[in-house]
This record gives sequence, C-alpha cells and structure tokens, in this order.
Amino acid sequence: MTPRPHQRRSPRIVQLPTGKTVEVSYFSPDAVGRRAPASPGSAPNLERCPDCASELVYPFDWDENDERAYTLALRCPNCEWTEVGTYDWDTVRRLDERLDAGERALMADLAALSRANVAEDFDRFIAALRDGHVWPMDF
Repeated sequence: MTPRPHQRRSPRIVQLPTGKTVEVSYFSPDAVGRRAPASPGSAPNLERCPDCASELVYPFDWDENDERAYTLALRCPNCEWTEVGTYDWDTVRRLDERLDAGERALMADLAALSRANVAEDFDRFIAALRDGHVWPMDF
C-alpha cells in the first residue's frame, strides 16, 4: 500500500527474532479518504470500513435474531470504528467467507515464514559446522 500525498505516516523499525528488521508504517486514520456510501438496494460490504475503507473489519460479537438475520457488532482495527447492526443471512455468509479466506491466507503466510526461518536456521547451522564453530561440547 503506497501512501497518498495527504496521508501521514509514522514508520517504526521492528526487529524480528531472526535478527532481520522490518519497517512498519502506521497511517493516520483521520488522513485517509472517506468511502462513498453504498448505493440504495446494494448489499452492504461488511468487511470494508465505512470510515477508513480498510478491509479488515471483523465481528467481535453476534447474536442470531431469527433463522435469516443476525445482529453483529463490527470493529475496524485501523481506525477503531465500531457499529452494531442487523444483517440478513446472505450478507453475514459473505462476510464469513471473506474472513475464512483471510484466515487461510494468514495461515499460508505463517507456514511460508516458518519454512523460510527453518531453512535459514539450517543454513546458519551448516555454515557453523563447516567453519568449525560448533563442537561436541556445545550439546
């Protein structure tokens, strides 16, 4: 995500356990453009925040009203927007599918990072063995 000229960034350098560093940028929610309201008759897009347009909205509380309607309490982690509303089953199902897809993507990223970290650890250990930096008494 590239910042728009009117957005304020507050970067922070984070050091990972592997020793690598990553620059994390936080964008000021008051500087992000507002999203236009949905057109009448269109299904609400629950995963998109109406304040900051983030696609990270998630339910933190829910209740089944009847067979075809749910009351959801939604939260955006970027700008702390919250809302409680009642939505039909199809809208809630679309949000649930989107959340499931996001969870699968996160798990795939975690697995890839774990494999990369293990491979890097093996390479360092093999290099240490080759260079004589590891001795039997180290174990």
